[in-house]
Amino acid sequence: MLFAIFILLLIVFFPLLSLILGVGITAVIVNYWWVILLFVGISGLLSYGRKVNEREAREEKDLAQQNALIEAIKPTRVEQQAKLAYTGESNLENDSYILFLVKKYAIEKNDVLGKYVLKEKLYASIDDALRVGDELEQADQEKRRESLDKSALKAEEDEQAYLAMLDARKADNKKLVILAGLIFVAVLAYWMIYLRNEPSKNAYEPLVIRGVLALPIAPSFDCTKARSPTEKLICSDSELAVEDNELFELYKQAKAKSNDLAAFKAESVDAWKARESYCHDKECLLDWYSHRKAYYQDTLQK
Repeated sequence: MLFAIFILLLIVFFPLLSLILGVGITAVIVNYWWVILLFVGISGLLSYGRKVNEREAREEKDLAQQNALIEAIKPTRVEQQAKLAYTGESNLENDSYILFLVKKYAIEKNDVLGKYVLKEKLYASIDDALRVGDELEQADQEKRRESLDKSALKAEEDEQAYLAMLDARKADNKKLVILAGLIFVAVLAYWMIYLRNEPSKNAYEPLVIRGVLALPIAPSFDCTKARSPTEKLICSDSELAVEDNELFELYKQAKAKSNDLAAFKAESVDAWKARESYCHDKECLLDWYSHRKAYYQDTLQK
């Protein structure tokens, strides 16, 4: 799913954005790489939530089936537990064991036939009946031991399944942290690239200068507040500072003559954003200043 989203971004989103902005797709990817992180993070969280819901529903179903099975076999267990269980020495010389066999297997003497009855069979003497009862009890005890072994094995398997489930949840939690981290990085990148450098409504207005400027000729903005690489480059170069002041003067004149102040400011801000995004050297900035001054001069001549 994440791979499909990534391919969708490369094939549809970035080319479309490239056409809208009128720049190359490489420049779009460089400036909008955070969109990939955001899409991957959000889609991953949605996928994670769906898997968690499915797993919880499956666990609830398994628990309901297990509880239903326990309720179904509970009467049988109660009946089995109701029978006498002998824990002493199992031999026919032990009177308590003999009484246990007589009671558990209902050994009775048939007075008419003069024989002893056990499991609807007749035996000539009590000793014969007790020997058969002892054999039945030994076989029953062996079955109980096998049942206990199976129960222990089942308990071990359940424990291993539970540990595997915990490991799966830990892995899911790690994925959740990674996805949340991707979203955080994407939002942080968006803030650093766009919001943090968003010009104020007075971006081209003169600012109060504080401290010592790095150049004898300062640009139109306060270099102590320069944050972007572009602004710092202007503050470090006298020629760029002169260009910035000249542009600022033209900006003020064009602003005073503008009939649509809102549109004028919006166009200026868009131009400023383009400079911050794409100009990272002196040559590009000089070219940008040249085009902007020509634009304002054309505005004044109209």
